[in-house]
Amino acid sequence: MLNINKITNENRLIYLLAKQDLGSDEIEELKETANSSKIDLAYIFRTSFAHGIEPLIYLNIKKYLPQILSPNLVSKFEEGYNKILINNVSLFKELINVANLLNKSSIPFAVIKGLPLTERLYNDIGIKKSIDIDIFVKENDIPFIKNIFLSNGYEIYKDKPLTYGLVFLKKGGSKIARLVEFETKLIRQHPVKNIDYEKDIWTTIQTVEIDDLDFPALSFENELLYLCLHNFHHLYLNFASLRTKHPIYTEFKWLCDINNFINIYGNKINWGLFTERCKRYNLSTIIYYIFLQTKIYLKTSIPNSVYLNLRPSAIRSFIIKHFSPEPLLKINIQNSILKYTIAYYKIALLYFSLIPVNMILLRIKMVTRFHFLIIINIFSRLRKSFYSSTKSYR
Repeated sequence: MLNINKITNENRLIYLLAKQDLGSDEIEELKETANSSKIDLAYIFRTSFAHGIEPLIYLNIKKYLPQILSPNLVSKFEEGYNKILINNVSLFKELINVANLLNKSSIPFAVIKGLPLTERLYNDIGIKKSIDIDIFVKENDIPFIKNIFLSNGYEIYKDKPLTYGLVFLKKGGSKIARLVEFETKLIRQHPVKNIDYEKDIWTTIQTVEIDDLDFPALSFENELLYLCLHNFHHLYLNFASLRTKHPIYTEFKWLCDINNFINIYGNKINWGLFTERCKRYNLSTIIYYIFLQTKIYLKTSIPNSVYLNLRPSAIRSFIIKHFSPEPLLKINIQNSILKYTIAYYKIALLYFSLIPVNMILLRIKMVTRFHFLIIINIFSRLRKSFYSSTKSYR
């Protein structure tokens, strides 16, 4: 349930530390929370690492709460930051190469999320790990892109197929293999209707400066919409794959990006145009849910008119209010079959209430898959318990 008062002090600290800039009231709350009880720093490190925000958390701890850092944790955080920096520098060089290949062939494109966004939002390429390069392209350009990149040392990456687009793998002289994803839709797996890609997307492409270089990017409205839908896509992945070793909810880093994006570019976003497109694309409930998460846990400043225009029906609002998990929720099947199953079905109900009504076949398909995976995992757990108890008697 969306209730900030029920979270632990450790999670409260993470929510505060996950922001790029803290106001005076937030700094005071941060210090009061840190001094109110004994803080489990190991938990903060593990959780921030699992959600891909450990450099941001570390830099803010060092800035606002340096007294709570032990030499051991400093060493771990520094080591993690340096690894991410080395990885991201290599990826950024590859991004320049990809952009040059596309420009040379006069293929229109836009850089999305990943490294370009990290540099724009945090002014530090090492603050958030990226594992690939994401490029938005036109669907009818995919055959040309395929020929260009296959003839320039790339190979198709079959382990990560896209429903809409193409993924390439580049193995260079470094030990880091680089993935390049070309996407043609705003959201994967879910066909969003009523989008005129030429008019809504490609005629509004803008140029952004990243590390003194110019790159084409989506408009502020489209980029925010894409970030929200990407967050939702990872929520879908967690349900569809029934992850047992990772948090049941998506990585918190996506909400951090949405929060920072709105804080930086909120005054440049045409909120009227944004809400009109959300309604036209039948995505109002999804965006409302994500905005509500950022507002409650990160205190994102979003115009009230946006919430009112996106607010779903009373039934959906009730489900969102009472079935939404805390972003840092961590329940896996190793802890408790019963707790995991209850949490899973609660969030599954939330998910089904978010996706557009016209995706009824998708709902039926996923309900079947959810039940099947739950049963398989419960059976597997019981089987392991039986064999372990049998061995103890021998």
